[in-house]
Amino acid sequence: MESAIKMNQNFESIGKTFVGQYYTRFDDPAKQNTLEELYSDTESLMTFDGHQILGEL
Repeated sequence: MESAIKMNQNFESIGKTFVGQYYTRFDDPAKQNTLEELYSDTESLMTFDGHQILGEL
């Protein structure tokens, strides 16, 4: 479900920060179980092909 929200202009910076945090946890077997903390089914935001999608698909 696509939400009608204003495009966050900082999506590139936010994405780079997220990827850094994700792979820091992913690459450390002791921290892999904390990956789910990075996702919220109501507040997580994804940008793809110029469209932003909020929450769970």
